[in-house]
Amino acid sequence: MQEYFNLDIENNFSLKSPQEIKNNEDSAILSSCYQNNKGYGDDQITIITPPLRCSKVRVWPGKNDKFSKCFIELETTDNEWRFTQFLLDLSDKCRYLITENSKKWFKYTFSATSMNDSYSNLFLQKNYKHNEPENIQIQLGKNLLNDLNKQVAKSYKNQYLVLRLVFKGVFISNGVFSEVWRADQIYKAKPIPYDSDESEINDEEYEDIGESISIKPNTSINNEKEIKTDQSGNKKVNFIDKQKDTEIKIEKLGDEICLNSKTVLENDTLHLKDNLTSNILENDSINILNKKKKIIRSNNRSRKW
Repeated sequence: MQEYFNLDIENNFSLKSPQEIKNNEDSAILSSCYQNNKGYGDDQITIITPPLRCSKVRVWPGKNDKFSKCFIELETTDNEWRFTQFLLDLSDKCRYLITENSKKWFKYTFSATSMNDSYSNLFLQKNYKHNEPENIQIQLGKNLLNDLNKQVAKSYKNQYLVLRLVFKGVFISNGVFSEVWRADQIYKAKPIPYDSDESEINDEEYEDIGESISIKPNTSINNEKEIKTDQSGNKKVNFIDKQKDTEIKIEKLGDEICLNSKTVLENDTLHLKDNLTSNILENDSINILNKKKKIIRSNNRSRKW
């Protein structure tokens, strides 16, 4: 069995010379032949169709409550364009081979125009509207007919079917050329349920692109002073930062720690002279600290700044 979209019809397909059909001297069959890896052989084309909707089933009564013949019609839409193109390419190749070999096979030549008028394939001859599905007609093989009853035949209608098709060749009768296709297996296609569950999404699959957080400096910083006197008698004032939940911005790169050049690393120490008032110096120092410090909230998550 071959995949129809991988078949090389142009180079590997051919038709055998006409063989007369027993008990019917006016009819003949041009058997199909597809080249395999070992060269030309008697291999016929056997394919699996895509799921196609069955729009009609026609049966003919036979013996012992069996059917003697059954045709089913299947719809082909734009979604099945590769399958449709395969059927058209095969028909074009058959017409070309018949035209090229008509002198040798039939003792007279066929024109391309006459072949178009007298050649029939799987497609039903109807005038279709734009975007309307085109129907193809398939005949069931003997194996399927043996197991076919009225209930099974009715169950095919409006169902999406997958068929295994065999192309036997081109049948010739009274100057008319007809492709011979038979379905030897039928399967009912089941739709695949689409189930979307957002809980199955793993957040780790998404890249952390980081984020920038803009934080304004807090203008009201609660500072406390600590005054000490050194051995020379000079007073030394240290301002202690009491603001909660803040820290100096430190950027960590690998194992090294880089301190921002604009960050105040140590509390300013002011040496006061005895003739200056400590209150004036205290206010000036607070203003200097507020201008220099940049307070950035810490974050446990990796960020790109």
